[in-house]
Amino acid sequence: NDATMLVFVIPHQFVEGVCKQLVGKVGPHVEAISLIKGMEIRKEGCLMMSSLITRILRINCCVLMGANLASE
Repeated sequence: NDATMLVFVIPHQFVEGVCKQLVGKVGPHVEAISLIKGMEIRKEGCLMMSSLITRILRINCCVLMGANLASE
């Protein structure tokens, strides 16, 4: 309840379930950061994981990404 930041580093297929478990447990002042690769394909189009987090939890979510391969 006192958290001010949520850091998401989980496989993309678990994001929706984890976020639904957090509904009502995080305040509107909480910020999130996602290090999750991947996206969800829905009828309305592609949905980035950060957008899914924002949609379910109604909080801001930033993204941190880096190279996919060591040589990059």
